[in-house]
Amino acid sequence: MASVSSAGERSYLADARYRFWLAHAPTGELLGFIASRDARHVFHLFVDRGFQRRGLARTLWRCMLAEAGPASAEEPYTVNASLNAVPAYRALGFVESGPAVRRHGVAFTPMRCTRTRG
Repeated sequence: MASVSSAGERSYLADARYRFWLAHAPTGELLGFIASRDARHVFHLFVDRGFQRRGLARTLWRCMLAEAGPASAEEPYTVNASLNAVPAYRALGFVESGPAVRRHGVAFTPMRCTRTRG
């Protein structure tokens, strides 16, 4: 939980290894965001529940791809997908790269993607 606390998030924002892309409503409300670590690992991808299944995650993913550059077999994009999010990441082109694991009380599936377009 410490990694997603306010203090934890502030430390990521201050760290040059992390990059964030935000989606805002015209009113300024935050609708979602994606964050990468070292330009290849999807560290966070969150979309407000009311805006899910409308293409916002794909749009954020495309923004990240445009800036981070193409992936390859030697340098894929990776993510530790929460078990609920595996289908969403599959839709973005990710495939499981190992079995689901539980670490520090959090269950996730490691995934990778070599697609260069969302």
